[in-house]
Amino acid sequence: MSPALAPHSSGSDVPAFTAPLASTPLREAIRAAARRPEPELLSGLLHAAQRTPAQLEATQALALRLARALRERKSALGRSGLVQALLQEFALSSQ
Repeated sequence: MSPALAPHSSGSDVPAFTAPLASTPLREAIRAAARRPEPELLSGLLHAAQRTPAQLEATQALALRLARALRERKSALGRSGLVQALLQEFALSSQ
């Protein structure tokens, strides 16, 4: 039997179609979190999503700059033109 179709070393009869992935701390963390209930994971995710005051300020400045740039664009379509410009700017779909 070719090595690609040999059973996993875990004793499973399921053929291995790829080599096993190397175990890394990140992969182990993903495996450990894969089946945990969402409420258990949420507090850690919220903590990880916290931003520094400098990051929040930079985000606000970028949002204002983007909004002003879109508003300043002259468009014969009025407000709908503003929405279209936003959709095009970020390759968004209205579907």
